[in-house]
Amino acid sequence: MSIFDRHQRKQRRLRFARGWRPRRNREPAAADLFEASFELAEASRDLVAAAGARGTSPATGASLSAASAAFESQAEAIERMRGLVSHELAGPAPTGEAGLEREHLHELLESTERALRSAADEAARARGAADSLAERRLSAVA
Repeated sequence: MSIFDRHQRKQRRLRFARGWRPRRNREPAAADLFEASFELAEASRDLVAAAGARGTSPATGASLSAASAAFESQAEAIERMRGLVSHELAGPAPTGEAGLEREHLHELLESTERALRSAADEAARARGAADSLAERRLSAVA
């Protein structure tokens, strides 16, 4: 990785963190969550680059299968975050704006989880379609 690439990666990391600094010694679980999330974003950037390259169509089915699994894992992670946020924010319901923000965050996490599960299902269906197309192509050649 070039110096420029490392600099760009550092800038993306700062932008994602929005001022929050992972403190591994005081907040190891929070730091681990951020690190895993950041690496996911970086891997997604690599995926975009790889998906646009010529000659990748033979890997479409397998890639869609991996994407489906990744979406499902992300949905599970969001579900766990939602549960922890609900637990950590438990107690007397705040009133006014704070109460609305708490409810809104819970709803957003829930809808994100549903969207990721839907994406996982769609990617799995697309895998089936890609496999069928690949089989027809092979049959036509034979």
